[in-house]
Amino acid sequence: MLFPIIGVIASILLILIIIKQYIIFWLSLDSLKMKWLKYLLPICEILLLILLDDLFLFPSVTTFLILIYSDLLKSDSEYTSCYNINKKKFIFQKQYIIYTVLLAPLLIVLVNIIFAGTIEIFSTFGFSLESQEYGNIYNSKHIIDYLVQFALICIVAPIVEEFTFRFIIYDSWLSHKLNKKIFAVLLSSLMFTFSHFNMSIFVYTFMTGIILCFIYDGFGFLSSVTLHMIFNLYAFLGFIGITISKNIIVTVTFISLTLIIILNVLKKPKFGIFRSRS
Repeated sequence: MLFPIIGVIASILLILIIIKQYIIFWLSLDSLKMKWLKYLLPICEILLLILLDDLFLFPSVTTFLILIYSDLLKSDSEYTSCYNINKKKFIFQKQYIIYTVLLAPLLIVLVNIIFAGTIEIFSTFGFSLESQEYGNIYNSKHIIDYLVQFALICIVAPIVEEFTFRFIIYDSWLSHKLNKKIFAVLLSSLMFTFSHFNMSIFVYTFMTGIILCFIYDGFGFLSSVTLHMIFNLYAFLGFIGITISKNIIVTVTFISLTLIIILNVLKKPKFGIFRSRS
């Protein structure tokens, strides 16, 4: 009983922290001569939080990304004084996207093994971490409902969450506030976990957050979004009752690892995952 209460309190505090971070962005729109957006975006976010929380922060993140890719935010001293925008993190690099896709099956297996082990450990102490069954949630819906849920879970959520938790909270805020980066990784992953309001998958989400931080650091924002999309797609298939057998997962993982080894053996600079990126 105590654990869910702590989760709710932590989630509320997290929402306040996130809103505080976005307020800095909204205020910076003044100097970019977009004063109307400074008022419109907060109103949109409040309405979405109340009426359609799946789209919460999506308008702000979309606006933010447009400004970053157009280099407008880089010239804004008010914003850059709070956040260091590293444009290299947002560059599209095909080789990193490829490696992210190839690593995804192995990472999914790794997280599931750790999660299963944690369930066993907690069960010996009388605690249940079994996640809810979602297999039949969408069975009574039309195809349009599946498509909407797919868009929200596999496209919108990864973009918003990666921008919020990996760029703003992890990279731009905690990494500069804490002396050791591992603390920023752990704390941002903990915040990411509480944002899901589901303590039954606490360990699974926490491990996913840690992995996404490392992918963001190594391969950039677009790669972490790509991996997040794959993770969510895997979960979405489970939600609608499509189960991927262990044999298929192991086979795909083996093929992916083989391709990674082949690409590195070829020693092509643009594909070398183990090469220096200095």
